[in-house]
Amino acid sequence: MWPSLVLIFCSLAAAGSYLTIGLGDRSGPALAWWKASPCILLAVAALFWPTLADDKTAGLFAALSLSAMGDLFLAFAGRAWFKRGLLSFLTAHIIYAGLFSDDAPAGAWSSGPVLVTAGLISLLTILLLARLWQNLGALRFPVVAYCLAIAIMILAAVASGNVFLIGGALLFALSDLMIAIREFHRPFPFARHAIWLTYFPAQLLIFVGVVG
Repeated sequence: MWPSLVLIFCSLAAAGSYLTIGLGDRSGPALAWWKASPCILLAVAALFWPTLADDKTAGLFAALSLSAMGDLFLAFAGRAWFKRGLLSFLTAHIIYAGLFSDDAPAGAWSSGPVLVTAGLISLLTILLLARLWQNLGALRFPVVAYCLAIAIMILAAVASGNVFLIGGALLFALSDLMIAIREFHRPFPFARHAIWLTYFPAQLLIFVGVVG
């Protein structure tokens, strides 16, 4: 347990330092690894968590490792890097959805909360895509696939009934929404800070929800 707790503390420290120091106009490999380090540390912490089943350990490690790869890719400018980041996070969302589904009781997917959430997500996704469609260009279909993946992740979290997973999934979606607005609509003040302040807490809540 202690190695995992130390790694979680280091992850929090890395995330906090990146928020206060790293989120500037600078770029480069060192800053990219700094950005990825919180998820790397959480991924390693998952390996040492003593009460986590082997399948959950593997899934959580894979999802966090893919998220770290996405962080690395998105730290660099350009559509090619953005595509790599999109694919990394899309795959992470699919793995997260599988992990969350394991905790969902029988019949949860047809429950009222899941159906209402599905309706709201569908409406918001249609409105978002309609607004951004002209600006997506060659990324239209990858973005649609990404929206589908994160929608399934949110629904799996709601089906699980785990408040940590639900909170983490919703914060993740909010972070991605702000990235979409910044990339395909218009930049807004303190975008990097707002995205980081939703993204890392999302990963931390999901970690707690899975290991808890």
